Amino acid sequence: MKEITSDAIDGTHEVEVTVDDFAATNALLEMLGFTAKSYQENKRASFTLDGAQLEIDSWPRIPPYLEIEAATNEDVIRTAELLGYTESDLTGENTIKIYARHGIDLTPSVIYVSE
Repeated sequence: MKEITSDAIDGTHEVEVTVDDFAATNALLEMLGFTAKSYQENKRASFTLDGAQLEIDSWPRIPPYLEIEAATNEDVIRTAELLGYTESDLTGENTIKIYARHGIDLTPSVIYVSE
């Protein structure tokens, strides 16, 4: 679950759980009244550098990108600098906005049906 409050480095807050059976977990959530609003699948290579988590995400139709997660904004910036990036190279944009930068609209379509 992601809560996106802004595009700042610390603008996305996540809660994650380990799921060992995707179909069963999806069925459980549906039984609880939840409906999936989207489905996303990506490939991820994970590394650790100086206490920060580095994730190279590969999504369909866009170039791979690096996600840096660390305890503080300063730690994210310091880790980026270790990799040769400056603070101005960083963004906190979510995947939907990154796709939009490549001309791909991922916002869900709404279909209205009248009777």
